[in-house]
Amino acid sequence: MSKKKKGKKAGGKQRPERPEGLPQGGDTGESQEERRARQKAEWAARKKQRERKPVPVALYAWIAAGGGGIAAVVVVLFLFLSGGGGGAAEPTPTLDPRVSGQPVAKTIEIKAEGAESGSTFNPATIRGPAGEVIEILITNVGTVSHAMRVSGLDGEYGDEQIPGDDFVAEPFAIKPGETGRVVLKIDKPGSYPFQCDFHPETQKGTLILE
Repeated sequence: MSKKKKGKKAGGKQRPERPEGLPQGGDTGESQEERRARQKAEWAARKKQRERKPVPVALYAWIAAGGGGIAAVVVVLFLFLSGGGGGAAEPTPTLDPRVSGQPVAKTIEIKAEGAESGSTFNPATIRGPAGEVIEILITNVGTVSHAMRVSGLDGEYGDEQIPGDDFVAEPFAIKPGETGRVVLKIDKPGSYPFQCDFHPETQKGTLILE
């Protein structure tokens, strides 16, 4: 009586041996649940790829024409990996914590006039309520940059490096045609000097708090 060959089923073809460590559940080693999870993940990846913003065609054309070299390739790669980079918002200046979150009680408009010599503030004397938040809008109608620094409670000026308790315009240098802003609050009534740090000899004035 002939012996049955090892590895053969009765009435069937020889079945190859399963490699060691290969899990049960089909030739791929996946169960039905694992296969569904994998397909779901692949679908999500394809959806994310479709939603990714393309790099502008004009940028591709510029690079194809030889513009930018390695730097341009790096930019394109960055935009691609970051999803097209939809443009970051410009940073908002940080408001002085002494007045942050408090409503403005009064807005005062003032003009910065003149060139390197003979610069002035108009008006040179302004008034506001003590203990309330005051906003001063400085419009540069001159031909050079101007600034505005209002002394704090001590009545003395600091400087750009050590401002003390001064209140300083944002931006610090107000260019011709632009408007700067000082937001301040001083509880004690009195007179407080202000000046342009670029032209302190002639461009100065007084804030009177009542």
